[in-house]
Amino acid sequence: MKTIKTIALFFAAMAMLATACTPADKDGDSVNADLTELNAAIAACEDALADAEGSYPADAITTLQTLVTTAKAAAAKGLSQTAADNLTQQLITALATFEATKLEAVPASALAFALSFDEGQGTSLTTTGANQWTANLMAGPDGLANTAAPTFVDGKKGKALKFANGGHIEISDYAQNVLVGNEFSISAWLKVEEAHDANFVISYNTWHTWKLNIPSHGKPFFTVATNNGIVDMDNETDQSVPVGEWAHLVVVCNTTVGSVCFYVNGSLTKEWTVESKGNALQGTIVAPETLIPLCIGAESSNAEVATFEWVTPESPWGSFFRGIIDEFKFYNVALTAGQAAALYNE
Repeated sequence: MKTIKTIALFFAAMAMLATACTPADKDGDSVNADLTELNAAIAACEDALADAEGSYPADAITTLQTLVTTAKAAAAKGLSQTAADNLTQQLITALATFEATKLEAVPASALAFALSFDEGQGTSLTTTGANQWTANLMAGPDGLANTAAPTFVDGKKGKALKFANGGHIEISDYAQNVLVGNEFSISAWLKVEEAHDANFVISYNTWHTWKLNIPSHGKPFFTVATNNGIVDMDNETDQSVPVGEWAHLVVVCNTTVGSVCFYVNGSLTKEWTVESKGNALQGTIVAPETLIPLCIGAESSNAEVATFEWVTPESPWGSFFRGIIDEFKFYNVALTAGQAAALYNE
């Protein structure tokens, strides 16, 4: 999946190719063009590419290199001044677009809490980052047959947690202000093993505060409640988190400006704004009235589920994740596109 910027570069390459294939002397334009500016633009792109590996997405590097190769081939064949000027401008634009894709490191201070699961054992984990909270591995609620706590398996990086049949994580010793700040970002590697509308990745008071789940159509689905209302959003791309495959997901919420962005495998797939979702996206996030557990891999804690009238042994609770989660991270800032891409490229 290419980013919007990479797609723009691709179409620029196609435009350059079309220009290069146009007869140089069309409409009487001389082929004796002054290539000084074109060569300078080519040199600038080559300078940017020289140290690009590791600092830019691989597809952006490949696309810019294709543009440079196309321009050099066209110049070698002979160009009209019009064609040379067009190629020069296209390279300048492409270089600016390329520079905008630069990967950005996320400041360590922005990491509110994280779980790598690399311990590989235990029923209680301690989060890393700015906050050291206790993450309890829980079986599902009473009435759910054959439920068990999440188990450690090989992950995308080191160990990961496999969630099945109601197993989930509950965190109760958190600081509420960390979870209801107007800017935050969620990052995780996910491997969905069973399509289900209630594949909850993380939930804080469900849709009454905010939650993230992966419905059966494979589109990440995020809900946030502000003092102006409740907003549901997805990334509008079917099977962007497909069953049986690892996918890296970043959701960036910023209710100060009114924006939610979805990044899948380092690429921006959808941005929602006040213009597209209304004023409810902008405002103060509604905090729970009581300090209920933060849940990873489930919609609600076991204690909350026990109060739900619709939960019975005949109609078991089903709002939990079915698959593997690795490298879970929660940031107290709205990550940039470059930072989201950097997390994927780690």
